[in-house]
Amino acid sequence: MTTFSTQIFACIHCKHKMYTYELMSYHVYKSEMYSDGFCDSDPPIPKSQNIVICTKCNKEMWRDDINFREPDMGEQEELDNSLDVFDLPISRELNYSYNIADYYSGLIEKGFANTVDREIKLRIEIWHLLNNNYRYGNISAFRFLIKGMFRAAEIRFRERKERKELNRIAKKLFKDNLQKLICIFVPQDDDEKLFLAEMYRELGDFSNVKKVLKQIDKLNNSDTYQKIVRETKWRRSKVFNLN
Repeated sequence: MTTFSTQIFACIHCKHKMYTYELMSYHVYKSEMYSDGFCDSDPPIPKSQNIVICTKCNKEMWRDDINFREPDMGEQEELDNSLDVFDLPISRELNYSYNIADYYSGLIEKGFANTVDREIKLRIEIWHLLNNNYRYGNISAFRFLIKGMFRAAEIRFRERKERKELNRIAKKLFKDNLQKLICIFVPQDDDEKLFLAEMYRELGDFSNVKKVLKQIDKLNNSDTYQKIVRETKWRRSKVFNLN
């Protein structure tokens, strides 16, 4: 059972009044964890809880910067529902994962991530999004066809034709983003050191992976540690499933 709470707020840029939903509770039936920290769940967990977009001026806001309040009787019916990044046209185009990653990168460039913590959040989102091509890349158009998902199959065929050039651009963004994430990410415990080691591994910087792994004393997740050690030993840099 998923439950939401309705919240009313005014855009911090143009004062336009809107409403949004805050996730209160959520039941996950099954999930898959990946080495980059991404969790793929069924049903999907809403991914865009940090950023809100105004329906009037189209400007982005950090949810933490907004003053929310409970709606008055019937007030919600007169207001727009605020947007998030997955409501934008770029999320409905081919290769939407890259489109959204590029959008987040643009937000960082224009100074929207005005603290280190916020920049880290966006760069981790970019990392996850760009890994999705590999994470879901093995799902063939044929599998969509036999399930009767004809629109999804058509999109997959079209994506394959366009993917070669896009992959070159995406790889550059992937490398640049991870390098900058590493520069600002300061691990506070051994689990975060393991997360840093994974960043280096996915960059193919195996010597730094080994240096970071040597700094780890105690682990809550030794299985993940062993799997990263294994992938490093075989000099494999792709994200992998932990389940």
